[in-house]
Amino acid sequence: MKAGFERKNYEYRTYYLSTGAIATLNRKIFEEFYTREEAVSGENDTTTTDLSLSNRRGNIGYDDYGNEVDDDWSGPRQPWSQSFYVNDKYESDDLVVNFGVRVDQFNMDDWKMKDPANPGWDETNQEIVEEEFLPSDTKTVIQPRLGLAFPISDKTVFHLQYGKYAQMPELDLPYASTRYMHLVWGGQNYTPDPMGFDLDPIETTQYEIGLSFQFLDDAALDVTAFAKNTTGQIVISKNRDVETNNTYGVDPDALYYENGDFSTINGVELTLRTRRINRLQAFASYTWSDARGVNSDPNTGAGNLVQEALAAPPAMIMPLYYENKHRGAIALDYRFGNKDGGFLLSNLGVNFQYKFNSGHPYTLSDGGMGQRAADTGALLYDARSREPQEPIGKSTTPWNQLANLKIDKTLKLGGFGVTMFAYIENVFNTKNVVNVYSRSGNAYDDGFLTDPALSSEIVAAQGDLYVDLYENVNLANRQHYMTDFLQDLFGTPRVVRFGASVNF
Repeated sequence: MKAGFERKNYEYRTYYLSTGAIATLNRKIFEEFYTREEAVSGENDTTTTDLSLSNRRGNIGYDDYGNEVDDDWSGPRQPWSQSFYVNDKYESDDLVVNFGVRVDQFNMDDWKMKDPANPGWDETNQEIVEEEFLPSDTKTVIQPRLGLAFPISDKTVFHLQYGKYAQMPELDLPYASTRYMHLVWGGQNYTPDPMGFDLDPIETTQYEIGLSFQFLDDAALDVTAFAKNTTGQIVISKNRDVETNNTYGVDPDALYYENGDFSTINGVELTLRTRRINRLQAFASYTWSDARGVNSDPNTGAGNLVQEALAAPPAMIMPLYYENKHRGAIALDYRFGNKDGGFLLSNLGVNFQYKFNSGHPYTLSDGGMGQRAADTGALLYDARSREPQEPIGKSTTPWNQLANLKIDKTLKLGGFGVTMFAYIENVFNTKNVVNVYSRSGNAYDDGFLTDPALSSEIVAAQGDLYVDLYENVNLANRQHYMTDFLQDLFGTPRVVRFGASVNF
């Protein structure tokens, strides 16, 4: 029997100074409302007021000058989690049973509204009404686990697993400064990244059932079917309890993060393993999966909620954007033993890995340019601008493939073992397309310059230099895409690493 306890404490601080706030201060310095020295001193009341009005996202654990703040409402958030588990393993003849239970406690430190129908908005001071909030509750989740294996014949083993799992939501989702809460509740702006209060853990129930079959003396095949259901995922929503005539005048259409989404993943995995035969060991796997839900990420429905007067937000189950329906891998490991093959080959190993996967779903879309600047084109980052041209998730990005190679050799130097290695990721420097522009369906044309309805007036006003810059900065180097979506359109190019480790 095994038992254990774990405790984790976090401290979350974030500092942000917007370009708009910087521009405001520079303009006021130029107009001699205050000097640069006064602006950075932290003691000029006019500067402090300008920052509170222009640095609208605010900060957590810092003031606008970057000084740490530790009071209850503007200070850092301090979430924590702790868990206790007990597990036992029972063996009788050929039967093996693993069973246990894990108990987790989570505290997000994301506050709790006393009356959710009347959020404590202090419009005058860009703050919250402190007496309307309480510390968030500690949430407890009990998670039983069971594993079972027994032989059906001398070469076939049946195995089954069941388990419940829990985790805290992403820590950056629920947290917002009191100033930003003021902005969200005021309703003057589109705020697709709001705040959450007293969120629950995300819970997953997982099932596996399969067979392992030894079809040769040195090789076995494992077939496993699995199902995973996740509930309590974070989704953007409106608080329907807030009425127009609420106590503090909060906009009833303000957005929040709350628990309310789910996903289901079903699939099957085939795995082939061999023992080492004449220095060579092989492994191969293939997985087919189907991932479905209502939202692929917490903010998927932000645009629909803002415009729900025109059409209700979709509630249908659809393919999730992070799904790769087909995944596979082949690994070959060739290794010489100690004093095997002479000095040069002794303790030398070569490992080759080949991986492939199908693309992920996306939706061909169209729409206007919205509020985007000319240098960023008309990427459909703002959900309010997107107009689907097909059923959600109907299209799929291209397949990907990747080959990796590792070579290592261990030497005995005195009483130490020194392992030198070279690792090459993406050996053939394959340019994998991992994302595409939703207007064009490819990674090379964002659909802006090639659509006169979007770009002709801007090109006419800016000239050929604008086109050259746009093609080189945005299309060739994906600057606008990476800025908006914080990821690239292409996979990682070839990477070569050398290193050594010492064992003693």
